Amino acid sequence: MEVLQTGRSNGHVWEQSVLARATRQDLLVGFGGSGPLLHPHQFVVIHDATIFRHPEAFGRGYRALHKLLGFALTRTARVATVSEFSRRELSAVFRVPAEGIAVIHNAPDHFAETVPDGSIVDRLGLDDRGFFVLVGTLKPNKNVDFAIRAFQESALPGQKLVIVGGIHSHVFKGSGIAEADNIIFAGRLSDAEVAGLERQAIAFVFPSLYEGFGIPPLEAMTQECPVLAADIPAVREACGDAALYFDPRDRESLKQAMQLILAQPERRATLVAAGHANLAHFSWEKSTQALLAILAEMCPERLAKA
Repeated sequence: MEVLQTGRSNGHVWEQSVLARATRQDLLVGFGGSGPLLHPHQFVVIHDATIFRHPEAFGRGYRALHKLLGFALTRTARVATVSEFSRRELSAVFRVPAEGIAVIHNAPDHFAETVPDGSIVDRLGLDDRGFFVLVGTLKPNKNVDFAIRAFQESALPGQKLVIVGGIHSHVFKGSGIAEADNIIFAGRLSDAEVAGLERQAIAFVFPSLYEGFGIPPLEAMTQECPVLAADIPAVREACGDAALYFDPRDRESLKQAMQLILAQPERRATLVAAGHANLAHFSWEKSTQALLAILAEMCPERLAKA
């Protein structure tokens, strides 16, 4: 495969000028939710409508630009998204027929092939099955503060909550959370380290208020880690019957889910088995075939020669 680099600018300036000119005679495929406004022949994946449903997490200029791009691209390009839920959301936000938006699911194969680094458990001073793990950021829709407070209120003997991601204890300075012995801020970890935690955690907690798909719970399932998930449409679509759901706005609901998974080992085993079954619905092979089918429709002569 030949890789060409062109232009010295970057970001949307490069995309709308250099990229547009360099690919004008070709089919342009973009997976980042954006593309040149005037490109005559392109396929774009818009992952979700978070920027419109949770605008407080984005700057005004960023929102305005992506609103313009979204309205234009859903009318001039072939568009796909990652779930039936996101298809409905994009249809509503950009006022276009849902039937014109293809669905190509995300998949967790890449994570299933990760070799877990179990040493992270010892390095963080944790005990096997003595902790819950959460992977997230401080974006409002990720709802991390909610999960931390629900865990603290649960007072689960011997259990800790491990927060993975670019979140540090100083963010919660003065709240009591930063000094809590049962909250571990692990920072950014490698996939192998995250897998190592999930292999030995009592459960994976996914408290998001809004997602376009919800791939982290599927990644946890590849590591035989039971999933406690927010009861929201995209996550229901991804996890099916393989998660124990809670209301992401009701801390009592999450507290009950954590208590249940600890009190009923058989429920944990059932969720692990259900996770295995659920993973069969998603693979990058299936997603690739769906993508190639669309590209074949758009550019049959090119793919026939490939």
